[in-house]
Amino acid sequence: MKTAVLKCVVLTCLGVSSLSAWAGNYYVCLDAHGGKLFTQDTCPPGYTLQQQRSYDTQTQGVRLNANDPSASDRNISDANEHLQELERNNRKLKLQRELRENTYKLDTLKKDLANRLDSLQQTHDGIAGNNAENRRAAVSEQITSLQQEYQSKISQLSAQITTQQKELDSLAE
Repeated sequence: MKTAVLKCVVLTCLGVSSLSAWAGNYYVCLDAHGGKLFTQDTCPPGYTLQQQRSYDTQTQGVRLNANDPSASDRNISDANEHLQELERNNRKLKLQRELRENTYKLDTLKKDLANRLDSLQQTHDGIAGNNAENRRAAVSEQITSLQQEYQSKISQLSAQITTQQKELDSLAE
């Protein structure tokens, strides 16, 4: 008898918790230019909260455009303007995050190159004694090789940053 009651309580709790998994909140945030951002988290820096909304897909479904034949009860139509705006905003946030990360990587790469070149230059300048000319030439080759390696990485990262910035600018229009 006790186990039957316990099973009933556990099943009831699981049922209630699974229903709440279908419900949630989302926020509509505005940037300085009036662009909307839809997010499940609170508004990020630079955005102000316009509205907080709740949804319950279990009772409401996710069909956002009933007139579009490609939309079903569990499917959002690609023609839905809210979905397109959401996708643009998500891409914009992702690009902003990637730009910050890549800019940091670029700065770190340049600083690392400067430190390594400084160390090699000090080694080069401090070489004396027998066969100093050959040892300086070897260090000079290391410096040249290091510069080429880093310049390649810096160029690739700079090109990636430029591409991301252009895409971000096009999304802001």
